[in-house]
Amino acid sequence: MKKNTPSDDEIKNYSHKKMTLPLMEHASEEMKEPVWKLVKKLASYARVPGAMSDFKKMAVFAEDDAIVDVVLDTLQDMKYPFKNTDFIPDIMGYYYSIALISQSMHRREETIKLFNELVDYAISIKSNSALPLARNMDVLSKEYPDLSDLFEKAKTIYRFDAIDSIKERVPIQVNKLYHDYTNADKIEAEYINVENPEDGKVFVEVDENGYVVRIVEKGKNIYTKIFKHYSYDMINYAIVRDVLLRKHMEEMRINDIADARVVEATRTDLKKLYSDIEISVNNKEFAYILDGHEKFNNT
Repeated sequence: MKKNTPSDDEIKNYSHKKMTLPLMEHASEEMKEPVWKLVKKLASYARVPGAMSDFKKMAVFAEDDAIVDVVLDTLQDMKYPFKNTDFIPDIMGYYYSIALISQSMHRREETIKLFNELVDYAISIKSNSALPLARNMDVLSKEYPDLSDLFEKAKTIYRFDAIDSIKERVPIQVNKLYHDYTNADKIEAEYINVENPEDGKVFVEVDENGYVVRIVEKGKNIYTKIFKHYSYDMINYAIVRDVLLRKHMEEMRINDIADARVVEATRTDLKKLYSDIEISVNNKEFAYILDGHEKFNNT
């Protein structure tokens, strides 16, 4: 049977997927056909792996030691693509390749050594592009215990990503309505890990395990809820809502968060920024936060 090895033109058609050429270059002549099958599979994915079912898509490839050799050699040469300036466009292919070698015992010591180097480097530059690396160790450590220690270290990446998400996304949303009204430093100073948050204002404490969202009144917590790091959109919404409430209260010189004029102005702003579905879902989750203690609940 004739081997189905790719032609130069076929490879060129996949060259926009930046894992294609490195993987094919590391493949010997006899491995070009199986590696080409892997390349085409990697090219079909639209997002990085997140759930166990995603990672298991690589299990069949991980059973082939020769493919593991090619992928591991490729990743060892690539090393550290975690900065915004050098992160490869084909992040799906990259992280599915990480998932592949994670599920093989072949050359395991080398794989674990590489993972330690990747995690250490991502932490050293406080990368906000390496979240899928931490997630890989998180999900697969349940089946591969030797990834557990890596995950304990990699959890710090969750913290970087969480804080960056709040600092970057909240100003983007608010400034769509009010140009240059707020910025990342102000959001961090007023909403993230604040030792003495203003009474009634939302306060988000971020650690490696998740978000702790609090509202404090007279030095006491009157609301506390823990969210996993994947709740970024929900947390960002809460802070956007709070920023807009405070803005309208200040401009109207009203010191009542539940005043109808403040509520209506904030409601109008939120409708410009979010769909009705997003507003409904987020307000349901935050039935207590920012609603004037259950009065402001019909946004």
